Amino acid sequence: YQRRVHGEKSYIQEALDRVRGISLSKRNSFHELTVLWKLVGVMEAPSFEEIIVAMRAVTPAIPSLDEIVAVMRTHSHVAHVQESAFQWLQYYSSRREWRALMYAKQIGQFVRESMAAHPHSAGVQLYGCCILAELLKNVRGSLEDAACVCAALRAHRAVATIQHAGCVAMLNFARSVRDLRSAMAPDQVECVFGAMTAHPHVASVQESGCSALCELATGSNANLACMCELGVVAHVSAVLDSAADSATASAACVRLLGVLLLAPTAIANKDNNALLNASVERIVRAMDSHADVVALQTVGCCVLARFAAASQDTCTYLCAHGVVERVCVAMGAHATCASLQKEGCAVLRQLSRCETRASMREYGAVECVRAAMSHRAVQSLQEDGAVILLNLGIW
Repeated sequence: YQRRVHGEKSYIQEALDRVRGISLSKRNSFHELTVLWKLVGVMEAPSFEEIIVAMRAVTPAIPSLDEIVAVMRTHSHVAHVQESAFQWLQYYSSRREWRALMYAKQIGQFVRESMAAHPHSAGVQLYGCCILAELLKNVRGSLEDAACVCAALRAHRAVATIQHAGCVAMLNFARSVRDLRSAMAPDQVECVFGAMTAHPHVASVQESGCSALCELATGSNANLACMCELGVVAHVSAVLDSAADSATASAACVRLLGVLLLAPTAIANKDNNALLNASVERIVRAMDSHADVVALQTVGCCVLARFAAASQDTCTYLCAHGVVERVCVAMGAHATCASLQKEGCAVLRQLSRCETRASMREYGAVECVRAAMSHRAVQSLQEDGAVILLNLGIW
């Protein structure tokens, strides 16, 4: 829909022609009003408020939640009516103030039932995943939510938009049950990873998939073991090599590599040091490619700090492959970002154990650390900065 808003003039003219042929009848008014809302939004309403004004010119009022639920119950067997109702529910779920009311009215249950009744309708599955993803921002997810999203992911592997929406829903589900890891299961990992492998060149799927796997891996050894068996590290490494144009996808890949390569099951692998070393080079390349993206630089520094703390051999490898220079460049380019400065100092603290004083000075590490310590409110940064300067014999 967003692509159509910014599409060519010919599409807009075609939309106008279609609007002229629509007549509102009692039987199909709900579905047709949704179509009109979309087309009017494309034509004349770039902002949310203008869309509402234009829609009210066509219909007396926005359907209430009760009216939408009533339509869904009356036409539960008609997929296109359910899809239209879902589009209205997506509007409500996108507003924070409505989510609690939707939860109280058990909208999530209606959504799951409709998705189960129309498994082959791509529209129902897409909007259903979008609604659940929004609702799960505010409420604890259930096993039924996860099962419903997984079913949509399996049934529509070829549809990238559904795979992306499903991965976002699984991400929010995992976040909502952080204190209840028993709600997570390896089959959820398999569904998310299946979406990523089905669309390796779609950046949005890779980003949401990596983020979901990060959450599913946290605190769950069973899920970590499942990811290692499925070959997630190899896939994410390949994506990181190929997704050079997407900073957000690269950041998500870097974060997931940090989780997987430092997991107990990975550390026990005799080939893990080689994987760590290869990942270091990929992370540095990603940071070089997106030097102006502070989020990626912060994530990269965070993961490199954890790698450096893993072993002395890895720390030495980082020093020999330009990590000091890369970190100093990132800190210099984003001096006002306290979180990046904190993570950068964490990396330099580990590397100051094995990097020579002359080399650190050559890359400007001392000046970077002193500048970073101007963020006096960040205690860990102050501690790391002091240790770095002591290790280098400055203080």
